[in-house]
Amino acid sequence: MVKPLTIAIIGGGFSGTMVATHLLRLANCPLQIKLIEKRANIGQGLAYSTAVEHHVLNVPAGKMSAFPQESEHFINWLQNRYSEKAFTANSFVSRHYYGEYLQSILQEAHEKARKDVQIEHIHYEATELQPVDDQVVITCGNGRQITADRVVLALGNLPPSNPPIADPSFYQSRRYQRWAWSTSLENIVQPDDAILLIGSGLTALDLVVNLHYKGHQGKIYMISKRGLVPQAHQQTPAYPFCLKTEQNLNGLFKHIRQEVKKAEKLGYDWRSVMDALRPHTQDIWKSLTLVEKRRFIRHLRAYWDNHRHRIASGVSDIITKLRTSQQLSLYAGEIIAYQEDMDGVTVTVRPRGSEHTHTIKVQTVINCTGSERLTSQWQYPLLKNIISTGVAQPDALELGLEVADNGSLVSRTGAKSTTLYTLGPLQKGCLWETTAVQESRQQAEKLATTLLDSFSLRNTIRPLKSSTINIESYTVQPMITPAANFVGVAPY
Repeated sequence: MVKPLTIAIIGGGFSGTMVATHLLRLANCPLQIKLIEKRANIGQGLAYSTAVEHHVLNVPAGKMSAFPQESEHFINWLQNRYSEKAFTANSFVSRHYYGEYLQSILQEAHEKARKDVQIEHIHYEATELQPVDDQVVITCGNGRQITADRVVLALGNLPPSNPPIADPSFYQSRRYQRWAWSTSLENIVQPDDAILLIGSGLTALDLVVNLHYKGHQGKIYMISKRGLVPQAHQQTPAYPFCLKTEQNLNGLFKHIRQEVKKAEKLGYDWRSVMDALRPHTQDIWKSLTLVEKRRFIRHLRAYWDNHRHRIASGVSDIITKLRTSQQLSLYAGEIIAYQEDMDGVTVTVRPRGSEHTHTIKVQTVINCTGSERLTSQWQYPLLKNIISTGVAQPDALELGLEVADNGSLVSRTGAKSTTLYTLGPLQKGCLWETTAVQESRQQAEKLATTLLDSFSLRNTIRPLKSSTINIESYTVQPMITPAANFVGVAPY
């Protein structure tokens, strides 16, 4: 009997689910897939675990297929599963549908896989990695150890750190929420409370929309360094844009601005130009020098994010309505100090470009600054472990890990690992454009192929037919062995 090889995937969000799906579809020899995710449900991650109906995808359904070669896979699934809702390719659908879609993909891949290709959901958090010979020993939070031949870090976006401030003592207060998604709004906000949201990006807008639908009556403040909110999506035609990447940063942005003006004269929108840049962004990023990348992050990142990561028009309409009514106020500036008393907290704010300050009084402060950006501030135990031991090293920009072209981690000595791999946000410094579905789905497929090729286990793809999916009584748990079956302990 051939002993099955083991691939451990740490993280069960989009990236981890899709790597597992491709492994199930492609493997043609005995293989054990250990999917280590402390959440109960695989496939949802943070982004798609929300049950709030008005938390919608930031991209139309027609562009959200999990498979690069099957562009209509998701919309076909939606129309088959929810025919009564009349979804179209241009619909901005609730995120929980996408989590359900990913679960169904994994379920079907498991059902169609070889009998000796199995997947197991381990309900714990991985805290340490230790390479041993040609394998890796993974230690989980409960002390259990798992030995794997290959390990994939599919950790997704990390929680933010506390914004820097002279006196950080307020961050211990019950009036402060370090992470927007760590608890329900009902647990921290009263209907008439004044609220300060630190950040004005996608996370902050999610909370504003949620407050709006809950009938919140109190004042809402948002503050960010530049006071920018994401632009709204519009349907725009494809634009034939050919960009020369052999330019410095100034030349690139001069070229882009010129192209936008040209496009507008031809009846296009700036969005068409941004969308045309998308397939080339990683090559552009790699062509820049380290100095240019740092300049971009310091001076242009906020403007790039505000145009690149757009929102549904319905969300934009709500934000405009709340700002017009003055229930929502947006500040460009920085927080200088907090002073808490029995009635709330007085926040001292310095507007951008001003030497003067003013104060606002709120009952709750919520950190909506998005994923942690600097590796030196990471609090995730596993990442701290592999950096401190030299198994991995931060990239030069400290946005993620140093990663080779095939997704393998690069150690402190510069050696490319043959056992440890990653994808998604941890490649931010190397690729820049690496956090959205379009890039992550390509990385997942490529990485699964790389892993199996290293074992010579790759098979011919068996297509998944969305039209045949039957999920009337679907649940992902029966097809994955719970961790409790191993050591007699209950999963989280």
